[in-house]
Amino acid sequence: PRVPNSDGIHQAQAYISGQLKSGGCPVEEHDFTAHSPALGDIPMKNIVAKIPGTSNGIVILATHYDTIRIPGFVGADDSGSGTGTLLELARVLCSRKEKPPVNVWVTFFDGEETQANFGSKQDVQWDDNNATFGSREMAASMALSGELKNTRAMILTDMIGPPGLKIKRDTNSTPWLQKTIWSTAARLGYSNVDRKSVV
Repeated sequence: PRVPNSDGIHQAQAYISGQLKSGGCPVEEHDFTAHSPALGDIPMKNIVAKIPGTSNGIVILATHYDTIRIPGFVGADDSGSGTGTLLELARVLCSRKEKPPVNVWVTFFDGEETQANFGSKQDVQWDDNNATFGSREMAASMALSGELKNTRAMILTDMIGPPGLKIKRDTNSTPWLQKTIWSTAARLGYSNVDRKSVV
């Protein structure tokens, strides 16, 4: 389990930062405090590997690494699979000699799961003010710094590790970006993981 401000998440933070640094990635850790109506103030940390590009554009590859507060929930898929995928992507991107055409931010969010204690998965209640703390913190920080206007795309990886994976097309996503991702997947032979649906 890796709930915010726990021993488990502190170990995950050290592991993520260590893996990024060992792959030659420049690493930034952004500490912040989030407020949960159920739990009060909770220290959290976003971790970002910023890979410089040849223009001022930014593409964000993101995942979360915290787990939901359910007894015994370890998060192998939700959030381990996205975290593992982005650690490998970061290793590959940071080892390249040529700079990418845009800045690539490989981002690991804390506090994306709803911050309350639940007895089981069936008890989980989502609230707009009680989750997505890490991504909202980053968006606010980027708006203040002026970096938000340079953001060209954000691709979120989450729950991508189960066998027989079928990825749904999210109808709330940016159409050109979704088309680019799906056409690239088809060209590479991965159309079998596509399932058209309305989310």
